[in-house]
Amino acid sequence: MGQLAITGFQIDFRAKGRDKKFPVKLRVTHNRQPRLFSLKYDFRFQQKAELERVMLGKFRNDPEAEYIKERLDVIKKRADAVVKELDHLFTFDQFKEKFYSDTKKKTHVNSLFNQYIEELSREGKAGTAESYKYARESFQNFIGKSRKIDFKDITVRWLQKYQKWMDAAGKSSTTIGIYTRCMRSIYNTAIDEGIVPKENYPFGSKKKKKFSPPRGVKKKLALSKGELSLIFNHN
Repeated sequence: MGQLAITGFQIDFRAKGRDKKFPVKLRVTHNRQPRLFSLKYDFRFQQKAELERVMLGKFRNDPEAEYIKERLDVIKKRADAVVKELDHLFTFDQFKEKFYSDTKKKTHVNSLFNQYIEELSREGKAGTAESYKYARESFQNFIGKSRKIDFKDITVRWLQKYQKWMDAAGKSSTTIGIYTRCMRSIYNTAIDEGIVPKENYPFGSKKKKKFSPPRGVKKKLALSKGELSLIFNHN
């Protein structure tokens, strides 16, 4: 019986793009034999160190790197699930068929939210699962509990309206940021599963007229005269 396959990512230096960069591919290693699989997304890097930096999360205030890390994490999670499902019956051909196979279309957002929450709970990530539960409930309250959220409804304008609705309810930018990033992750999963075309993607930089989840603002707290005195007079 062969060993369980190991998944990761690798820059394919054989396939040079027009912009003189190289695509990232999924690498699956089974019985010490590696094989590369093309991805739907065209992530391009010039050096191995760039990919490693992104995968380790070593970036700050870089929306593009954050997006790439999020997408690659989702892809790896999906690949690992296929490997686990095949188990000792694993072959590269079966993996390829399952990994690229069309999934059952789920046009309603909550169905993917529920699926993702269940996966997080099984993995013991209760805190993250709770965040997605609160996000799901918040978006549901925004449109009304009797309606279903469809992916075609989620546009830049729709997300902007949601942010204004949350602002009016007194919610912090930190909370709004967490919930909209949850929605972004769910939307990306929908793209990966072929539910929505990536051309409809509403998230991105404001410069490109896309919706960017807000980040929390750190409050600057002033020190009292007594506290300042203690600092200055400290031996």
